[in-house]
Amino acid sequence: MGFALRGWVQGRRSSNPRLRLGPGARRFQEKVSTMYAVIETGGKQYKVSPGETIRVEKLKGDEGSPVEFSKVLAVKTDDGLKVGDALASAKVTGKIVGEGRGPKIIVFKFKRKKQYKRTQGHRQDYTAVQVDEILA
Repeated sequence: MGFALRGWVQGRRSSNPRLRLGPGARRFQEKVSTMYAVIETGGKQYKVSPGETIRVEKLKGDEGSPVEFSKVLAVKTDDGLKVGDALASAKVTGKIVGEGRGPKIIVFKFKRKKQYKRTQGHRQDYTAVQVDEILA
């Protein structure tokens, strides 16, 4: 696990001639970075990696201000998976890169035979956070 075989896509040969491996050709394996963490914020859990941008529930702070997530549930590194008491001092740091509103959700209430119809829209606020590093 953690290795990707170039030239093979889902167990079959790639149609891209640049990635195709000829018979008897040497196959190179590339190491894929597997570091990630599972954090909890806003009542939801997110799987994050360094350099990734995630949308979380609205946070206080201006664009460019640092953010620290101290509730880390799991951390996966090259050494293995850490969970529980091993993560007492673990944290994930990042910075706020933007704010916005999600797509519009239509809430439609309806009761048959009673002429009852109600339509309401909702857009959830979010904060975009770029993950800088995982400290475990």
